[in-house]
Parts: sequence; C-alpha cells; structure tokens
Amino acid sequence: MPNVFFRAKLLWQSGEREQGFFRLNNYLKRELGQPVFMAAPRLLDSSLDSQMSFESAIWSMLNDSEILQAPFGNVFSIIWHLNPDQTWIQLLLYKKFYDDDYLWSVYDQNDYFVTKVSENNFEIDGKLATNILKNEFDIIVDVLIESALKGLLGSNAAEPPNNGRPVLPIEDIQEVKDTNWGLLKLMLLERFPKAYADCPPDFWTQLAANESEEVVIRFLHDLFAKFGHSIEVAETRWKAIKRDHEEYANAVLTALENLLNAQYDAKWVTEIVRVDAGCTDVNDGATWLKALSVALRQENFGKLARSCYG
Repeated sequence: MPNVFFRAKLLWQSGEREQGFFRLNNYLKRELGQPVFMAAPRLLDSSLDSQMSFESAIWSMLNDSEILQAPFGNVFSIIWHLNPDQTWIQLLLYKKFYDDDYLWSVYDQNDYFVTKVSENNFEIDGKLATNILKNEFDIIVDVLIESALKGLLGSNAAEPPNNGRPVLPIEDIQEVKDTNWGLLKLMLLERFPKAYADCPPDFWTQLAANESEEVVIRFLHDLFAKFGHSIEVAETRWKAIKRDHEEYANAVLTALENLLNAQYDAKWVTEIVRVDAGCTDVNDGATWLKALSVALRQENFGKLARSCYG
C-alpha cells in the first residue's frame, strides 16, 4: 500500500495543502483514536509561505502546543514508521517534554493529571510529569530500539550523506538537557548501547532478503521524494551512494530484483511508483521499476524518464 505520508506530501506539493494535511491528520486520528492536530491556517495558506515543505509544516505542528492535541510520543511513533528520517530525530532532540504548556495542551482531559495538579496548587512537579509521560517515553524508546536493532537507525554521526538511514549518536542523547527529557534520557542511554551493538553487521543484506518491499519503498523515498523528483538529482545522488555506501547500494539492487521477480499486483506497483517515488505520470509501474533497475546498474538515468511515460 502506498505510504500515506508521501501521498499527503504529494498533495501538499501540488498546492492542495489542506487536502494533504487532512489526509495525514485523519490517518493519525484513526490510528490513535483521538484528535491529533488542530487545523493551522497560517501553515496551510500557501500565500503566507509558498516555500514551506510538508516536513517543515509537520515539524511546526508537532512542536506547537496550540496545535498538537495528542501525546507527542504516540504521534512520533506513527510518523517514524511512515517516514524514518533524520528530520524527526532532530525534532526529538529539541523536544521539551517537561514544558508546562505541552503537558496542559495534551493532558488537560486526563483526570489523574488534572486531579494531581489541582492538589498541588496547579503546579506540575517533575515526579507527576514523569508519571504522565512514562507511556510516551516507552513508545519512543521501543520504536527507536526496533530501528536500531534492524540497522535502520545508525549510531555514527560521521556517516557520510546519502547513507539511507538516520543516525542518533549516543553523544547527542547525552547532550540533551535533563530538564527537557528527564526519564527518557535515562531510558535511551540504558538501552541504546546494547541495541547498537546487537545490530547485525550485514543488516543491509538481511533487510534486502527479508524486507525487499520495504527496502525498495524507502529507497524511492530517499532517492526521489526527499530532495524533489528530479531525475538528474537522483542520478547524482545514486552515484554518491554507490561510491560511499556500497552495502546500501547492493541491498537496493537486490531488493529491487527480488520485488520484480515476485508476484505482484500491477496496479499496486504503479501506485507505489506514483506515490512513493512521486512520479505521478507513470502509467506502468513495473516497466518503470525495471528501467530504474537498469539505470541504477549502469549509473545512467538518461533513459529512465523517456522510456516509461505515456
């Protein structure tokens, strides 16, 4: 199924900001069973900031206590599964969980929270905040540990660009202020070193063999959706991936071959290409993916656009 985050992003990029926002917001609401974002006219009106990216808008919504209505950690987990990107790691690193405005905006309907705060002259002490936030922290830790164990989240800040995965170095966690993260910092520092150590050294090979579809879709996001849909830019970045990240490149080629050799629904493949690669004019997704496979091996994307449209 095409990724709802990138379907919403396509709508946003085409100028249909409200439709893109509601597409993602309604999905999040169904997943969490509660409202997530209030509509934000200043973000949805393209005349106010025509250059704002979809990711920047979601960042702003997640970071605004007047817009966010659901626990950050719960929303973060879903968005991470849809789009595990460095953008969300940076947002997490800046998040102030113990901020009073955030706690009131998200937990003002929580009876336990309201009762305890009222008993304390409406002051939110650290212990109460931690008790309320513990479930969020568990969710964040679990989703990031899962990614670290599979190799989808790296630990080395020195990894060159185009590495196919975000990174969260232990040093970055250590530098977060205790007043911002509290218990979350301790939980991550306790579990991340072992998770990183337990990640198999051949994780790209394993992912290509066991999760071919996911590897291909994430690669389409990485090569085409992240920096626009230019064939020329994609070719330049692929050459950099081949040069600097051979294991990632080989995994992509293997996963793509596995996907093309498997039985698949032609309409589904075309939707994947249209939504996850952002190539909305493609009429035959399988043909396009085969042309992409050739282009990747030859490191020449010249025929990719010309041969697969119409």
